[in-house]
Amino acid sequence: MLETFWIQDPAMEAGRFNKMLHTRHIRGVLIAPLPEPNGTLPLCWENHAAIAIGHTLLEPAVSRVVPNFYQGNLVTLEHLQARGARRIGFATDAKTHERVQLSCWRPTSCFSNGCRRAVGCRPLSVPMPKVLAWLSGCGLIGDAVVGTQNQILSWMRAAGRGVNCPGGLVFASLNTGRSPEDPPGINQQSRLVGATGVDLVIGQIHRNEQGIPGQPMLTLVPGVWQGTLT
Repeated sequence: MLETFWIQDPAMEAGRFNKMLHTRHIRGVLIAPLPEPNGTLPLCWENHAAIAIGHTLLEPAVSRVVPNFYQGNLVTLEHLQARGARRIGFATDAKTHERVQLSCWRPTSCFSNGCRRAVGCRPLSVPMPKVLAWLSGCGLIGDAVVGTQNQILSWMRAAGRGVNCPGGLVFASLNTGRSPEDPPGINQQSRLVGATGVDLVIGQIHRNEQGIPGQPMLTLVPGVWQGTLT
């Protein structure tokens, strides 16, 4: 049985939370992504098997399951390149960038430095309110934009950039698949990430593994391309 606890509840202070887990004999804990990056959690770790989802839990260093952001961005760049894009802009905000530990950004250097056929990737972290100004610079992007938030596409359309139209700029998302209206891009398979986390916690319980591990493990779940670039 899976129980959900909302630790931001004002009534859920650390002592009460730990006592509740102990009273209910809860041995395994699956930690969802925290609201802010570089977070901590006041848990009596020695009493529990624990797996974190994502990179937002900074301390302690527990094993975690994470969408493979690097692989997802690499696949996205390959799709854009196959479509003919040669200048690609990368748009994100600082908080998202920090939440994934810069892993969405790194594949751009692989393309830019010649590990793939030359593509002029511009790995720029752009605060969301400044995206339109960034687009209007023209020298920063040419054929396509990769973004971590789907609302960027709406802003680009409002600016009349001819997005996802023949001959115009193309937008590809690194977080698509939640809605039929989402743009083409990478589905991070959130359900599979969560299911994998549950399996890992169960495995720890069966092996009687509790507390902070001496060697935390990282499990990466690959994203899948979804949709068609027009």
